[in-house]
Amino acid sequence: MKKILIFRTDRVGDFILCCILIKSIKRNKPDSEITVICSEQNYEYVKNYSLVDKAKLYPKDFIKKISFFHSMIKSDFDYILSLDGKKRSI
Repeated sequence: MKKILIFRTDRVGDFILCCILIKSIKRNKPDSEITVICSEQNYEYVKNYSLVDKAKLYPKDFIKKISFFHSMIKSDFDYILSLDGKKRSI
């Protein structure tokens, strides 16, 4: 099983654009686990999207961000995709 982390911390429409990629991953690797890092604008939509296994809300508070990234590092993802192009994601 491949664990994939996708950063999509922008709006719903931007997430919809990457749904083609998520569908392709799931078609070729059906046992893969996809986690998406979301913004407040797209979190509700992403967490209800059937092909996403986990949706995580990107925190605003600096201290929470440190804890958040620490937990992401411990998760040991096989692939990390920064699809939103934001400096914080890269």
